[in-house]
Amino acid sequence: QMNNQITAFHAAAMMTPSGYTFPHLTAAEDLAIICPSNLDDMREHPKLYQEKGVRYIYDPSQQLPILTKDDLLFAIGGAYLLAGNDYEIQLIQNITGCSKQELLAMTKEGIVTTFGEKGSLITHKDGSETQVGIVPIKNMVDPTGAGDAYRAGLIKGLVQGQSLVEAARLGATCASYCIESYGTQGHNFTYEEFMARHLATFGEAQ
Repeated sequence: QMNNQITAFHAAAMMTPSGYTFPHLTAAEDLAIICPSNLDDMREHPKLYQEKGVRYIYDPSQQLPILTKDDLLFAIGGAYLLAGNDYEIQLIQNITGCSKQELLAMTKEGIVTTFGEKGSLITHKDGSETQVGIVPIKNMVDPTGAGDAYRAGLIKGLVQGQSLVEAARLGATCASYCIESYGTQGHNFTYEEFMARHLATFGEAQ
């Protein structure tokens, strides 16, 4: 009834570092995301991206309980964006002892905070904030995976050179399809369907 989740999880391949060296990274073209994965990778990839000058979104999420204060401060210090839901952003503040304003100052571009059915909040580098609403749907089936779908749309927009707010709106549209389908990746759409829904809500062409 309340869509609360009970999770059973085995890390499996995540227990082993990937070992991939990303030989073709280019600062001018690439955008990375660091999200929950092998702990060694989550510690090494920020170093790699910083050395290569590659933009990355730092989104530690479920791995926050086992990442250290130093891990977080180093990764956020080189991040293009810090991302998380409202609970995760608060937890990062608790672990690091930093205010949101202090975390913001460490990033290159800002903080993206998601609030589920209440949409998301973009905190820009200058301290200003932009609220991004949700996209109306007919039937909410399963919220699982909506955050990942949001990030997919966000990354798509940023790769295309859109503003942070425009990219977040793409994320909101993408997330709307996910919650209409059971499971994390059971949704699909055509470009035409996506844009019709997107324009009906946000009224902007992509």
